[in-house]
Amino acid sequence: MYPKPAEKQRFLAIAVLAAVLALLAGWYFTLRKGVYVGDKFYYKTSDTRYAHSPTRTIELTSDAEFTILSGSDRQTVSFRADGSRITFTFPDGESLAGTWNGDDLMGPKGLPLGWDEINILINGEPDRLSNPAWGLALGRIYFGKTETISDWFVPFLGILIYIIGIATILKPDEVHFFLRRWQYTTPELSDSGRTLERISGAAIAVLGLAVMSGLLLWFLSL
Repeated sequence: MYPKPAEKQRFLAIAVLAAVLALLAGWYFTLRKGVYVGDKFYYKTSDTRYAHSPTRTIELTSDAEFTILSGSDRQTVSFRADGSRITFTFPDGESLAGTWNGDDLMGPKGLPLGWDEINILINGEPDRLSNPAWGLALGRIYFGKTETISDWFVPFLGILIYIIGIATILKPDEVHFFLRRWQYTTPELSDSGRTLERISGAAIAVLGLAVMSGLLLWFLSL
């Protein structure tokens, strides 16, 4: 049984509203600028502050200092910049120097800082982020090399998936027999077949909303 015209209009209105809200959420979660620190993404909340969560922040607190909050651990990293070269000094006394090449902060071995580091994992999680990894992230912040969690085309991919899901809910027979109607004299699903097709359409639509809203990528960055 197909929905009545009035029911179809209400359904489409709700579907469009859900898509708009998902796209707005997608902009908020995945298209805002920020930097990766290890595998965690820190959003740019102001010209001097980046935040992954209320307890994980990076702030440029002066012309020569970054303050890093990682849970209950707070540390101040001082730096000295001269053109494209910058030196960070960490609370443990370690100093790291790198040269900005336009994309990354390059260390003395010609690799981005932290790329040749060995990370110690405890229960699958890094024991602590190394100073070179912090230096790479701070260098990107200082030189303004921000990025996004997602590429611009991901929300449009979500829209395509969502449209397929909504079309399957509204037109289960047409979607099921798409490109192969010519093989059947009477291409028509049974009532049970339509129900299953609509259930699969609902699942596809939910996946489309998740992709549009960026929630999948956002959860992966937690």
